[in-house]
Amino acid sequence: MISLTALCLATAPVAAQEHPPTPASTVGEPGTHAGSGAHEAHGEGYAKNGLALVLGGTYESQESRTLFTFGFEYERLFHPRLAVVLRAEYVTKVDAFLLVAPVVYRHPSGLRLLTGPGLELIARRPQWEEDVDLVPEEEKNLLFWRFGGGYDFPISERHSIAPAVGLDFVRQDGRWVWAVVATVTIGVDF
Repeated sequence: MISLTALCLATAPVAAQEHPPTPASTVGEPGTHAGSGAHEAHGEGYAKNGLALVLGGTYESQESRTLFTFGFEYERLFHPRLAVVLRAEYVTKVDAFLLVAPVVYRHPSGLRLLTGPGLELIARRPQWEEDVDLVPEEEKNLLFWRFGGGYDFPISERHSIAPAVGLDFVRQDGRWVWAVVATVTIGVDF
């Protein structure tokens, strides 16, 4: 004999057994930012662009010292979890500009993993007496590859602070040289 409950469940419409849709009010709640799970559930409800100020330091293995680094970053999301970043950095003392274009995987928890190519442009030889031997004359433009990760901490609906660490690898003088770039970005999504 079939129980009354089993009969009711078996004959209930399929739509009644589906989960109810998430209320639209969660889209704008504080603490949700581009790439978060709340935005992903709503398809087009996530911010697709971001601008950020970059502050930090670069430790170069060849020089065994840390140099102040600052710059700007533009991020374009193509999916709530996948973005491309265009980043311009300036490294003091060696007067170098770095252009980096990594692909970024954004986990809903806020974790960011990235990898991509970069170009280091040495504008001129250092003018400081103690830094004259830092940049050989023949090394003006160098290609490198960056691996890194970071974490987004949302501070409002559209603003976040994101500490990150990157590891740059460059072939220089017939050997591999590396640098660690530790930064904090202060950004806005739009």
